[in-house]
Amino acid sequence: MSGAGGAGKRNAGVGVMAKDLYLPRNRYRAALQRQRDRIADGLRFEAVDNDVTGNKYTHASWGLCSRDHGAWPDAEDHLWPDQFAAHGRVAPKYRNQHQPCPMQNKGGAQGCFYSCRIFHSGEIGPSKRDDALALYDAAILKATGASNG
Repeated sequence: MSGAGGAGKRNAGVGVMAKDLYLPRNRYRAALQRQRDRIADGLRFEAVDNDVTGNKYTHASWGLCSRDHGAWPDAEDHLWPDQFAAHGRVAPKYRNQHQPCPMQNKGGAQGCFYSCRIFHSGEIGPSKRDDALALYDAAILKATGASNG
């Protein structure tokens, strides 16, 4: 077997798996509803922007960037479901452009830090629970309507 033929087979496998990197619509809706319910049930507000070289991450307990197991309890929602099941590694699948976090001021799935109502504008914080719930309600309605149309 030639090197090129082997590489082609590896690349073909990656292409098949790429679709599995993104949340399906039903799982996105489930994540929205779960986060909304957690906030309504009194989830404590946390916002962490860790910019340490080699350990950069952002976590907002009220956003879809949450690193909480409770936000992402189902292995099927993770990039590495086996690692989640075996070691509790939280690595949610990517969201498509039409699947924004309710905490975003404008659309887009990734790179939302600079349009975040928590981190960038400070519009949402611990005293704004009702506002956060209203944003989730609107996002759930939109996501549900998108699947029906």
